[in-house]
Amino acid sequence: MPVFLITRPENKNESLIKSIEEKGYEAFSFPLLNLQTLDVTSSQLSPLIDADKLIFISQDAVKLLAALSPEISPNTTFFAVGDKTAQTISELFNKKAIVPKQQDSEGLLALKQLQQVDSQSIVLAKGKGGRPLIAQTLNKRGARLNAINLYLREKTDGKVSDWFQKWQHQKIDSIVLTSNAAVDVIFNDLTVKGIDWLQTCQFYVVSDRTAQYIKTFNVPIDNIHNCNGASDEAILSKIMSQNSKIKNNLVHARIQEASATMSDQNINEKEVKQLETVNKQSSKPKGNAVTILSLLIALGAAGGFAFNFYSNSQQQALVQQLQMNNQSLEQSLNALRAQIQNTSANLTGAIKNELTSQKLQVETALNTSEKNISEQLENSLNEVKNIKVTLNPQEVRSLHRMAEFKAKVEKDYLGAVDILTRLDSLLSEHSDTSELRAVIAEDIQMLKGLSNVPVEDLYLKLHGLLNQVDVLPLNMVKLPSLVKNAEQEVLSEDISDWQANLKNSWSLLVDDFIKVNERTEKIEPLLTQEEQSLIRQQVRFYISQSQTALQNQQVVIYKAALEQANKVLVSFFDTHSSEVQNVNNELNQLKSTPLNFNPQLNLASSQLMKEWSL
Repeated sequence: MPVFLITRPENKNESLIKSIEEKGYEAFSFPLLNLQTLDVTSSQLSPLIDADKLIFISQDAVKLLAALSPEISPNTTFFAVGDKTAQTISELFNKKAIVPKQQDSEGLLALKQLQQVDSQSIVLAKGKGGRPLIAQTLNKRGARLNAINLYLREKTDGKVSDWFQKWQHQKIDSIVLTSNAAVDVIFNDLTVKGIDWLQTCQFYVVSDRTAQYIKTFNVPIDNIHNCNGASDEAILSKIMSQNSKIKNNLVHARIQEASATMSDQNINEKEVKQLETVNKQSSKPKGNAVTILSLLIALGAAGGFAFNFYSNSQQQALVQQLQMNNQSLEQSLNALRAQIQNTSANLTGAIKNELTSQKLQVETALNTSEKNISEQLENSLNEVKNIKVTLNPQEVRSLHRMAEFKAKVEKDYLGAVDILTRLDSLLSEHSDTSELRAVIAEDIQMLKGLSNVPVEDLYLKLHGLLNQVDVLPLNMVKLPSLVKNAEQEVLSEDISDWQANLKNSWSLLVDDFIKVNERTEKIEPLLTQEEQSLIRQQVRFYISQSQTALQNQQVVIYKAALEQANKVLVSFFDTHSSEVQNVNNELNQLKSTPLNFNPQLNLASSQLMKEWSL
């Protein structure tokens, strides 16, 4: 009788073990994984507010999410992988969940409600690392997927080798596994002896995905049984049906063994009956016991000889019959071989003839097709040669109008040159357009000689001059310092120099009260700080005015403003300094720059284009 090991979490094992024991089997609980709750932030729960669909992977996911009391859209459709999970959803969220018939990842993804999910918001409530197939598939289908990891399954503490010793002692031969993670736990870190023992056990799994995964550990396919669901009912149903098959196979084997035993016993019974008959016929109420015993031994020997003779005769007859059958079969086989050879030869000849015929047909068809294609190509080339390309007058006039618009309105002279060049290329294909092409060539040369006013360059130069106004030195005279004559200040000690000493003393006395300086050069008026600021502001005003006039294409105002700036610069600033000289030179260059914003453009080809007709 099988002994089952239930590896689901501890709180989910009791009911299944009880159901298995009620069916007369023995079962033990040994959870391989422990559930650890994870912290979930409000930002992770925010996708639930406008989620189109909410998928729960397990009952634990439902309970943990319900404990967080999240805000879920009333229009959200709930999905559950299994019936138990759907029942928990109904109890905690008061929502009816959609459950697939095949209660696993593949069955869930096969639901028609999850086929067309492009741009839909789907939230997946699950354990960390679990059910990767669902997430991958929904992402491929274009869904906006958000996964909320509510828990983590960790391996139970303990050594794997210690577990196996305990399981072998309990005579475990059937194991229930509900996830790939449980498969990894039970097969990892094993010795060769442990793996050999596991490969002899029967494994009950909850999905085809887990069944395929456990096959990678070299478990025989006959030892893997898919319950097609993780509920107690699905697992128990598979256990009962599988063990019913095993019992039926054992009964069938015993019946065959009993039949073979009865066949052997029939021969022995016949022999015994013959001996009993002889004994009855030969027995007398009175006689010597030794005589009877001798008679029995003789009869036994005779019976044995007769049985052997009968068996040998029967074997010889069977051998002869087999030899005859073999001869008949050999004759039939030879005849069949001869027939196959004849048929093969006929088929080979027919195939060769057919291939030759088809080859001839293909070659004929190819030759005919090649000839037709060559003729058609030659005819097409002749037609092309005979076709006379006519010039479209509308296209010519349209290109010329575009060139005029570029040159006169947009002032894009290079763009006009490109269009006229294209028009010249078009006219070059026709021999009667030489006069028009010559005039267009003149227009192209004329347009290449024109250039637009460099407004941006001039504007930036003026801006640079504005930044220099504040540091330009003004035309202010610095008075030289007076140096006292040391000789005049020294008084002589000689009495005879009393007149000179008197004169020096008087000069010193006058210098202390009255100071008169004499200058031969022209004295410039003194400027206050306010006047200096106004002068600099006036220069900046004229330069800014020239910038505005430049942008508005007002040439007269532009040059007048520069002239006024130049006058103020010469009148009030130090023209001997290099800074003032540089600014003055820049202003002169800007005044002399030609500004022809509206040149008189007359394309020579315009008049000829009006008169020219095709």
